[in-house]
Amino acid sequence: MNTINLVADPFPPYQYMDINGQLAGADYEIIVNAFLRVDIAVNVKLYPWGECDSKVRAGEVDGAFQVQRSSEREKYFAFSNTLRESETTLYVSRKYGDKYLGIKSFDSLAGPIGLLKGYCYGDSLGQSILEKSLRFESTIDLIEAIENGKIDGGVMDCGVYNFLVSHHNHMPLLKIYDLLFKRPLSLMVANSKSGIVENFNRGLEAIKCDGLYHTILEKYQVSQ
Repeated sequence: MNTINLVADPFPPYQYMDINGQLAGADYEIIVNAFLRVDIAVNVKLYPWGECDSKVRAGEVDGAFQVQRSSEREKYFAFSNTLRESETTLYVSRKYGDKYLGIKSFDSLAGPIGLLKGYCYGDSLGQSILEKSLRFESTIDLIEAIENGKIDGGVMDCGVYNFLVSHHNHMPLLKIYDLLFKRPLSLMVANSKSGIVENFNRGLEAIKCDGLYHTILEKYQVSQ
């Protein structure tokens, strides 16, 4: 059985080290099981996204997963069919509910909002929000800044927020459903290794057809 080497950034519940020091997560299990269906083993390492990007570009690994397409990336990389759609929206302190409920556009936001450093939000937020928002190293830092009153709210991945609130002692925040947006995420490899993408697409289709794909998402409470 051939083995490929992939990287991803730690992002529970999608890929992370569990309490036993073992790799776990919805996207991790989807990747591993899809490749197993086409007789390919996968070695996965987790690094901050900047290191993941550098390692793929330098050819040190075969690819990275949970990556959003962009016109710039497509000049150099091949992308798989959609691995999963991420759901992202604004979460705010419940004391600001009246201020934010009913808002239909990020352009209408007035209060201080937090974003994650290095996170690709695509075109969903608008340039004005990107420029005036505060940046944080992690989603936990973002949640704590809301709890401490430093910012009104933050834009977060819904699955990550749900995982952190259920595993840590954080107060529930108010989810602004009208601002929810989705982004398709994929496996990314160098154009010269596009055969890896073709194999993954076949394996992905197989685990979707037999129900394993949805079983994995349900296991990690990831909506899709």
